[in-house]
Amino acid sequence: MPLDPWYRRMVSLVQSMEGSREFEIQDNGYRTDPGVFVTEGVSGSFKGHSFSIWSDVPGEIILRHSKGSRSMVEPLWHKVKECWLTLL
Repeated sequence: MPLDPWYRRMVSLVQSMEGSREFEIQDNGYRTDPGVFVTEGVSGSFKGHSFSIWSDVPGEIILRHSKGSRSMVEPLWHKVKECWLTLL
């Protein structure tokens, strides 16, 4: 998938996450600068636990989370997946 459509999909994903009450997303310019997803990602928190999401290769998403228990990580992953599926 070319970068432009992938970038638009990533922006849509993060905006979908912003619309969920479980997420708090820090706006670091990701809406206007596609390079943000490659260089630093977008940071946020999920139920008080920090994470970042980025993609330096179209078609691949990297989700990095703070050290946490499986009981926190699995719900984070499932909620990101749920937001992703709303885009399809």
